[in-house]
Amino acid sequence: MNTVELRHNIKEKIELITDDSFLKALLTIIEAKTVGSNYSLNEQQLKRVEEGRIEFQNRKTIANDTLESEIDQWLDSI
Repeated sequence: MNTVELRHNIKEKIELITDDSFLKALLTIIEAKTVGSNYSLNEQQLKRVEEGRIEFQNRKTIANDTLESEIDQWLDSI
């Protein structure tokens, strides 16, 4: 089966699906494989990304091992 036939068969099958959650999951998969797909971020998310970049530039970072250790200590304390 070639690409054109596969696409045609997929379109026909999708038309028969009525499960919204399955269709949403399928859309997520398709969007992940679509060339040129980008994430859409809201203003708050964009602000946090910029804050993270500034922290990185100012070397306000923490090693992953250190962070995991701190999290383990916190979890042990609760």
